[in-house]
Amino acid sequence: MNPNELLELIKTRRSYRTFEDKQINDQQLDMILEAGLYAPNAGGRQSILFLVTQDKQINEQLGKISRQVAHVVKGRYVSKEQPSIIDNPDIKSALYGAPTVITLLGPKDFIFSEADCCVACQNMMLMAHALGLGSCMISRAALTMNSDFGKALLEKKEIDTKKYRAFYHIIVGYQKGKTAIKERKSRIYKY
Repeated sequence: MNPNELLELIKTRRSYRTFEDKQINDQQLDMILEAGLYAPNAGGRQSILFLVTQDKQINEQLGKISRQVAHVVKGRYVSKEQPSIIDNPDIKSALYGAPTVITLLGPKDFIFSEADCCVACQNMMLMAHALGLGSCMISRAALTMNSDFGKALLEKKEIDTKKYRAFYHIIVGYQKGKTAIKERKSRIYKY
């Protein structure tokens, strides 16, 4: 890939919140996870954990919990084409029916866990876009996974909730509709 192709991939990636009722395949999932694993991380610690849920019932329950714990600010606006729970109070799942949900967790006692998760999220969303899939980063993972249901999911996979906390969800699937690509205003200051 040349630099122009990479820049075009970055410029055309958008967040999607509407998905087809079709699961991504294992090869796509593996590539997305590998992109997350190879994200830069502070001190080379490689301490981020990825919990993948592709079970429709689990994702629906997580989405309902995420909706309940959301702090929705009325009067704000996210997207006409891909409405969020802020835009439409009738949306019942804050994971938007995505067939794949990836929860990123980091050590509670490490100051850069959240930053490491953010960088991994970006890598994963770019890979999803490169594969022709839609994705969106959801920031309510800590509150969602701190629920009884979330804790039980983590404990079932032997993830120590005293040592690790969830930071973000990445939702992935075959997107419905399109999101407008808007030109970015320059916010760059140089000396």
